[in-house]
Amino acid sequence: MSGKANSPIDLITPPSTPPKKKAPAKRKKVVLPYRRSSRARGLNQLVIKQNTPRNGNCLYLAVLSATRDKGIEPGNSLTTASELRQAIFHSPRLPDYLTAKIKLDVMKRIEKGITTGGSSKKKASVGHDAWAGEEEIYMIATLYKLDIVVVNFQENRVCNATDFTDKSKQIILAYDGEHYDWCKLPDRTTVDDLMKSVTKKNIYLKF
Repeated sequence: MSGKANSPIDLITPPSTPPKKKAPAKRKKVVLPYRRSSRARGLNQLVIKQNTPRNGNCLYLAVLSATRDKGIEPGNSLTTASELRQAIFHSPRLPDYLTAKIKLDVMKRIEKGITTGGSSKKKASVGHDAWAGEEEIYMIATLYKLDIVVVNFQENRVCNATDFTDKSKQIILAYDGEHYDWCKLPDRTTVDDLMKSVTKKNIYLKF
């Protein structure tokens, strides 16, 4: 029989095969917990400003509306700015640091806004010399044992030395440098929210 002999088969070394590629490791999906934004909201986003008429009686009307909304005095029993003027005029509680002249001037401007008689005689507005200010706020707060916080939305600050609390007899007034409105506090707004929202407390009211 002719022809080449068959080549011997190597039974020791197996035939070479390409190495298997390792599958890439699956990345775990990281779920970050929801975090509330740490950026504080402005005062005007936390309270609801309620407008009062610009008739020279805005401070008195703002106090009456704010207290009436909470079911406390003086708004619970008084209805007009003139009545509130009479209440603090007949029970004056002025700070001791005021001079006698300033006290007299305050009492004069309170009296100028007091009206008598029926509703037909009630003044729609009062002059600039009867406008109320920090002294009247002090008198109202002292007479009715109120915590009155005065805020300025434009500058996002508290204007007096009263802090936000959850006391039932605290009311918030908004002051723009000339006019007073009052503020309604939504249930969702907390005292902590209000405290964080104040960027500065530049006090220019003395009480």
